[in-house]
Amino acid sequence: MTKTINLSIADSTIANLAIDSQQTIGSIDQKIGTLKSEAAARSVAAAFAALTEAVTASPDLASPADRQDLLDGIEALVEHAGQPAAARKRGRVKPIIDSIANLCSGAGGLAAVWQACGPAITGFFGL
Repeated sequence: MTKTINLSIADSTIANLAIDSQQTIGSIDQKIGTLKSEAAARSVAAAFAALTEAVTASPDLASPADRQDLLDGIEALVEHAGQPAAARKRGRVKPIIDSIANLCSGAGGLAAVWQACGPAITGFFGL
């Protein structure tokens, strides 16, 4: 059974975010859509979608800058995930993953979301 996940910035918490965040979310959503078309990437696409949704809705982040840092990191990872496996650079994705994990661990409910989504993301990149 295939589960479809769509992010929407209309009539939601996401709509209240800054324009930069909305543009980043749009970029993430587009890249997730591309990943969903690849059978081997569907589970990581779902993990990215769940993490992005949780970040946009979280009241637990210390600052808007932390939210934007997380969204920027997710966007970079989704972009790397869309590359052929041979082109993915572990040295480039590991620091981004570490930063996301660190920010999530200090943000209440996001820690649980990372615990649920993190294994699919790190596993996809072979970490």
